[in-house]
Amino acid sequence: MPFRPEDEALVARLEEEAVYARLFREHAGPTAPEPPRRAAGLLHELRALPGGRDALVMAGLAAGPDGPAPERDPLELPSAALDGLTALLTAPSFAGYPPALLHHLGLHFARVAGCRERELARRAAQDALDASREERGAREREGGGARRELGPVEAWELSLAAFFALSRCTDYVAELVTRALGPATSGAVKTRAADVARLSAELPFLHVGELGERALAGARARDARARIALMALARAEAAAARAGLDEAARGAAVARCAAAHARAIEEALEPTAQALDDAALANELTTRGIAALQGLVEVWELSGQDEAVERFFVERAEPVCWELQRRREWDKFAQLFGPDAGPHGAPARAHTFRLVESLIARVTGDRGRVAYAAACAQFLVFYTNAATTLDRQIAIVERAVAVCPSHRNGRAVLASFLCQKARRKVETLVASGAEIDEAEALVARARDLFPSAREVEETAALVRARRTGALPRLP
Repeated sequence: MPFRPEDEALVARLEEEAVYARLFREHAGPTAPEPPRRAAGLLHELRALPGGRDALVMAGLAAGPDGPAPERDPLELPSAALDGLTALLTAPSFAGYPPALLHHLGLHFARVAGCRERELARRAAQDALDASREERGAREREGGGARRELGPVEAWELSLAAFFALSRCTDYVAELVTRALGPATSGAVKTRAADVARLSAELPFLHVGELGERALAGARARDARARIALMALARAEAAAARAGLDEAARGAAVARCAAAHARAIEEALEPTAQALDDAALANELTTRGIAALQGLVEVWELSGQDEAVERFFVERAEPVCWELQRRREWDKFAQLFGPDAGPHGAPARAHTFRLVESLIARVTGDRGRVAYAAACAQFLVFYTNAATTLDRQIAIVERAVAVCPSHRNGRAVLASFLCQKARRKVETLVASGAEIDEAEALVARARDLFPSAREVEETAALVRARRTGALPRLP
């Protein structure tokens, strides 16, 4: 006996709910709770997209009211049957997606992010902190398979992208707000209109505010949820690009996220700033100051390796480095920066010089950041004190001069190191002609870098004397 139309509609709805529950757990993880039944409306809205009906059929659902019945029970299909749906939900661009679908997408991925965060919280403290590792482990980025289980930061990016796109659907959002507020009384029509306009403008950005508040609240404690919030806010550019916003709307959305992100970073840096001020007053920059600066690595990781933390480091660490040089406490440079990893190595995870290296990469990759080129060059000069060989020191200062060719101190230090190397070649019992030639070339380079240096002329005299066989006439 055939079903009545209303019965068929009910069965179709129940099948959509079952498939959506599977899809939700594919994204949010197997321990995720049952999603709201109304969230299955997401699948209904997908029918409006090109490829939407095919993806639904692949997942075991009918293409529409008049479409053929699925050949297999949706619950019996493998997880790969959901790949078509996932591809549509995580498309590179949400441009052209209908408003109702964008609304569903924003809520869906916010729920996914919440589930993934709770899963992280149940793990060991180190695993919970390392959200970036969780992102890498949770996704299938390469190869033929579609991405399924999502990391929390990626889920937040997708949620923000959907709501950013929804911000351009003003009629839909205004109607949504109007229904939520209910009918206006006769004397409050103007007030209601103003409320609708204000709330309609804010609704698509509610999650930005929530992420900002969470990041601010957990910034000093440096908890995992604050880190996820900061990393999500840092993806505003990518979210706005996926949303398909025009330049003005994209700038406004990114500015909201950047302001929330900056407030949280400032809050996270405040304890370090206070500790450095206290250390300076107590004349303990080379002890308490170094300890305070070492804590910035954790803040930097918390922030998603934000440039503001790198700039803070070079600004506040510079007085500490000059004080170390004044006191000639050379060994403490390795304590501050971490031991030099050599020409082919990289600073260890806990070493502060990672912040400098990151800022150097930004400066050399974007000459618009040239204002920090001199600071980067100076920190490379400071870093030579952590190196263990003269050749390594020369290589480091060569980088400093490459980053900022006009950096006076970098040129002077490089000239001095080149002179030292030249002297080592000729201050031996026997110096070959090739070694003397190399020494002369080193002195010539040093003279080009810093012609007024007395050390250059003294070294040149020593090299000439060695070539002629005469004793050097040094002062």
